[in-house]
Amino acid sequence: MNRIVLGVDREGHYEPALRLLSRLRPESAAVDVLHVAEIPLLFSDMTVPSAMELMADAMKEEQQCGHQLCEAAAERLSRAGLAARVPPVTGGYPSAEIMAYADRTEARLIAVGATRKGVLRTLFLGSVGRALVIGAHQSILIGKGAVAETGPLRAVFATDHSAYAERSLQELLALAPKGISHLTVATCYPKDFLPAIRPFLPEFVVDPAEWIGAYLTQRNEKVVSALAPLGCTVDARILEEAPGSGLPRIMKETGADLLILGAQGHGFLERLKLGSTAFHQVVSEPYSVLVLRFAPAA
Repeated sequence: MNRIVLGVDREGHYEPALRLLSRLRPESAAVDVLHVAEIPLLFSDMTVPSAMELMADAMKEEQQCGHQLCEAAAERLSRAGLAARVPPVTGGYPSAEIMAYADRTEARLIAVGATRKGVLRTLFLGSVGRALVIGAHQSILIGKGAVAETGPLRAVFATDHSAYAERSLQELLALAPKGISHLTVATCYPKDFLPAIRPFLPEFVVDPAEWIGAYLTQRNEKVVSALAPLGCTVDARILEEAPGSGLPRIMKETGADLLILGAQGHGFLERLKLGSTAFHQVVSEPYSVLVLRFAPAA
């Protein structure tokens, strides 16, 4: 079973994530629609009975509203063919509670919407989304922008053919999304680094650019074959540029709704090593992203 946690907020930022889940249709999916009631901050003496009553009333209203939103979201998921349930509304910090719940239920995927605010809106994902991308043990689906409610999805699967990327491929196959109609396998490498390494390969008869191109083409073909069980059209592209510019370009050229990629590591220092590409794509780009990690065995 692919257990999924959909985080629902009162502001409606979850809507793109809900729509993506409905269209992705992961195989054997069971979605827990979760709302976390944030503890209200009252700038008064909490020993005063009136202040305590106000906080209790605010929490009750938040829980009732959150439960209603979750019930409505679960109904929409059910209409899309996904099993959904609504656990009791909890209170606390949303990111911490969502991660704890996902760990307890051995979820494979957490889905939330992005929050983009302020003058520097391209730099802000929202505190909940950032915390989940950095700290969660599960794969993370971040829904962004104006996602259509129905229809097949077009997606890009980014891979560098590392060992971690190969495991990410297996995680994607385990999720088994049935709603993808077209998937492009994309590999980025900056061609401008080749002149810098050529002096260190004096005995290398074959042009390094040709060798790298042939090698990546062969690896991409293997990935295309491996993705056959998804039942969608799959092709492959090699982008002779860094991921920071190559992935946005391929997303635009293919008209993709979703970028799929692996992200190794949890926490700031690990993210800087190999997960920085995924973190940039999630935080700074306008399209939805599925970040693949490895959930505990169900």
